[in-house]
Amino acid sequence: MKKRLKFRCWNCKKVYSIYREVDLEQKMIVGCPFCDAEAVVDFTPEEPTDVLRNMSIHERSSDVVGRLPEILPTKKRA
Repeated sequence: MKKRLKFRCWNCKKVYSIYREVDLEQKMIVGCPFCDAEAVVDFTPEEPTDVLRNMSIHERSSDVVGRLPEILPTKKRA
């Protein structure tokens, strides 16, 4: 699914947005347009729930998108 998401750069702390194909089952690598720092975004919820375990992949993806914070934090790429 394609989605516009906002990210906060781990390096310069500025917020930017990217519109691209999102696979919530995998980590995403993004680049900050302000400082060129590469970052990793992990969409895995910190607290898995039994409800998500019993849903289909399509249902789970839309539920996780609805629970994502408005601005996603990024981490330094290892």
